[in-house]
Amino acid sequence: MSHRPGRGGPPHRGDPCRRLLGGARLGEDREPGHGPGPGRGRDRPGDRVRPPRGTGLCRGTDSLPLVHGLPHPHRAGHAGGAGNRVRGGPVRGRAIRGQGPGRGPADGVPRRCSERALCRRRTPVAGLPRHPRARAPVAGRATRVTGPAERPRRTTWPLALGHGLNDSYGAFLSALLPLLIQRFGISLAAAGLLSSFRGTVASFGQIPLGALADRAGARWLVILGPALTCAAMSVLGILPTYWAVAIALVAAGVGTAAFHPAGASLVWAGDGRRGMAMALFSAGGTLGSALGPLLIAGVAGNLGLSFTPLLLLPAGAVVAVLVRVLPRETRSKRKVRPSLRHHPNAGQLARLWSIGVLREFVSASYVTFLAVLWTERGASLTIASLALTVYALSGAVGDLVGGRLSDRFGRRWVILGSVVGAMPFFYLFLLTDGTLSFVFLALAGAVLIASIPVSVVFGQELVPEQRGLVSGVLMGLAWGVGALLMALVGYLGDVLGLEIALGILTILLIPAAVLAAGLREATPRAG
Repeated sequence: MSHRPGRGGPPHRGDPCRRLLGGARLGEDREPGHGPGPGRGRDRPGDRVRPPRGTGLCRGTDSLPLVHGLPHPHRAGHAGGAGNRVRGGPVRGRAIRGQGPGRGPADGVPRRCSERALCRRRTPVAGLPRHPRARAPVAGRATRVTGPAERPRRTTWPLALGHGLNDSYGAFLSALLPLLIQRFGISLAAAGLLSSFRGTVASFGQIPLGALADRAGARWLVILGPALTCAAMSVLGILPTYWAVAIALVAAGVGTAAFHPAGASLVWAGDGRRGMAMALFSAGGTLGSALGPLLIAGVAGNLGLSFTPLLLLPAGAVVAVLVRVLPRETRSKRKVRPSLRHHPNAGQLARLWSIGVLREFVSASYVTFLAVLWTERGASLTIASLALTVYALSGAVGDLVGGRLSDRFGRRWVILGSVVGAMPFFYLFLLTDGTLSFVFLALAGAVLIASIPVSVVFGQELVPEQRGLVSGVLMGLAWGVGALLMALVGYLGDVLGLEIALGILTILLIPAAVLAAGLREATPRAG
């Protein structure tokens, strides 16, 4: 059978790759006047290689290099190089942009073929690693596939830094409460009300600010939130009245409310790594909560309350670093529904929120009155601040361990084990003294706090299209209800004593465990 010049090479019946691509392999030079494209001759960047119709060639994904007989798709000088396109597949005439050597699917390389001869031997091409977690391109769209670790590496660490800054300054109040009680002559109930001022605004404000982050972008909320928190908390030592302190705490609450849902919405890693990414973000805040009491105790205890504004200097430096290193986000053009009421996973989300309320009520009660409890036992302010640091540092370790375990064994089991396992350690802390008490406090903090980032990731997987709002509900609304009850905890402490009051509140972890047992594992979806 003869063939005409300019219509492609001979059939080459023994080689299916040659037969499908017009008589020449990808990467081979064609003779002048022989080639499938209108330009004829050597392939040039931008040429289109058109397989014959009906061959079953489709567009590339991460499994493209497995087709037998095809050379390295990024080697210069062949039709599968970076600038060539394959026409065909789900939508004709659309191209897929490659990402470079070794990073994702290549352009111009067919994924599979209906010809059994091409697919019988699936030998990977040397030098081209595969990424099984890379997302397949959407049919009909030009897609740039990103490696699974690229975004977490660029965003998680700056977000963890901002979280540590915000929460370290937000933790000043617990260490300053003994001094403020002495300065203003207030009761434990009034001291608990101060915590409620900040906690209520910081918590309930996360819902509208989380929705704002979904619609308008989260980057500047992540930057301005810690700046406002640090400015308000740094001036607590020079404020003359109880109500002036309350106003400053409300302003700090607004900054915290702006940061948390916006930061959590930006922490979104590839499938199978979301728990660890959120754990790193949460651990940054927990470490900040651990260092904050020591920082303010060192300044206020050694220099006096009037020197607390000096802490504005390191805060300003860290905010400047955030402006510099935090990457700009790509805004989504999709419409976001502001309501979660009619979402199919609303019931699961409500159950998660209820667990968060009970868990936060118990944890916030210990954090708020831990320094007061240790001073009542006869310890100094430094030792009392050290107890807060031990609780927070152990919580940071729990964040990392819980995130890793949730990626491996599931979110539900980590949440259930957290609320059940923390109860005995809290009671052992209340019943012991000295070094042993510190040990049980550390274990209680690590176990209970381990489920906080896991719960947030669980909710984001239930409603991935509204991550900021979901984060605001699970963190802000849950924390707000717990903060509203701090005055009640202070009242019980005045009447019964702090140790008895905290022991009664720890029982609330039992209904939290019952709710956790009824959770169903979410199916992770791309957001």
